[in-house]
Amino acid sequence: MVVLGRDRRLRAQVVAIAAVGLVIVLGGLGLGSPPAETASPRPSGPARTVAPTRTAPASAAAVSPSVGPAAACLPVAPDDPLPAVRLRSTSGDQAAVPGSAGAAPSDQPDGSPAPAGWTVPGLERGILLPSGASLVVEAGRSACLTSVAVALAAADAADPGTAATDLRTVRPERLADELDLGGLPGGDWVVRLAIEFARVPQRGGEAGEPRIAFFRVVSGDVPVLAPSPQVTPAVACGPDPLGSGPPGLVLVIDDGPPILAQDGGGAGGPVAVRLGQAIEVWAVGDVCARGWSLEVADGVGNAFLQESYPNPVDNPFLAAQNRWTLTQLLIGDSTVSATIRFGRDRLVAGTWRLRLEAPALAAAMANGPTGPGVPVLPGCGQFWDYPGGTAFEPCFVQSVPDDLEPLDVVAGSVVRIELDGWSVVEWFARCGAERVGASAPSEFTTLDECDLGGRSGGVTIAFVPWPGERLILIGITAHRDGITAYGNYYLRVRAAP
Repeated sequence: MVVLGRDRRLRAQVVAIAAVGLVIVLGGLGLGSPPAETASPRPSGPARTVAPTRTAPASAAAVSPSVGPAAACLPVAPDDPLPAVRLRSTSGDQAAVPGSAGAAPSDQPDGSPAPAGWTVPGLERGILLPSGASLVVEAGRSACLTSVAVALAAADAADPGTAATDLRTVRPERLADELDLGGLPGGDWVVRLAIEFARVPQRGGEAGEPRIAFFRVVSGDVPVLAPSPQVTPAVACGPDPLGSGPPGLVLVIDDGPPILAQDGGGAGGPVAVRLGQAIEVWAVGDVCARGWSLEVADGVGNAFLQESYPNPVDNPFLAAQNRWTLTQLLIGDSTVSATIRFGRDRLVAGTWRLRLEAPALAAAMANGPTGPGVPVLPGCGQFWDYPGGTAFEPCFVQSVPDDLEPLDVVAGSVVRIELDGWSVVEWFARCGAERVGASAPSEFTTLDECDLGGRSGGVTIAFVPWPGERLILIGITAHRDGITAYGNYYLRVRAAP
């Protein structure tokens, strides 16, 4: 027999032999090296699934049923730090969140250790636990869990430690690196877990201290937003009970009847809309989403992002939304696409075709010092800024209107542009050439060093064109009745010597 205290060279060998023996014993319990298919990451489970029925009384020791396929786990070596732990819900709506460490214990005046205070994690690391779902604790480094003591206190308690309730202690039927802890009563809770791990035997048989971790859990079907959320919902979040499935999406115009998505049973024709209307995508039942992306695309597939909040961890407390207002529209025909996430694996998409007819831009006339004036005609590329949103017309080329009447003036004369009923905000003028292609419309191309000037403020538009026959582009921004509009206007000028 070898005495460890007399031969230090053999200590490490004997401890290693003991560790191998424990692994062999654990292997006999089904915890040895897993087959190839169990070595892959464990599944998170189907979204919004109902937790297993539990009959253990609340404050009594409970035995957890197996959670998914049996996974291999390992004991914690004496010199290794305790593994980190994470907590998730069996609803599958969120990624597992890490625990917050408790405060270090301090000494009382008589020298005896004082109980450590409770840590209250913020909702940015919170878990939403729907009714009927369970909490599952996961151990890092595939460590074997032997027991977890669950205590909870109200998150708004002045001193959660003194108001805490010991809920239950859960021990596994079979050692594993995750453990179902059961559900919680409704409320906003701080949950304290005291986690015991299987350990490699060490001299003296000391069990070691448990891992203490604190979590913020809101038990209920409606999230409670953090004190300073990044996004708040348009209306109060509707209930989202376990097993209800993801809600549908509808388009609503000026609080009118809901319009189904055209890839979900809605009519195939475009929906006629106007500037100034409230155009919104709603989640049916006002269920709040955790992440979203909305974009509008023109007729050839160029997409413009409306609004996006990715929320990769699906935290329901940092951002929640159930109605999305479309504030950037395309003039003409377009397609609105919404991709909305209501938690992990609960994604809903919808598309609607829109047709926006913009009002006419301000009528404009060009006048020389003498003779009759001619209309200045708008081409493609108008932009509108109105209360509640904007709209613009995507253009692939700067198209020149047909039938431009030439304005005849003497070279060196001033040409003035007047708008009917609008105030000029700013303007610029460039001369260019017309490139005529095989198909209409013809394209305007700017000539280098042919800048006819520009000004901002409430002024008239006036410039001196170059001699000869010129095609001139005039960009005009004007304002009337709370609406600002921009247009590309075109004018032909013949400035004779």
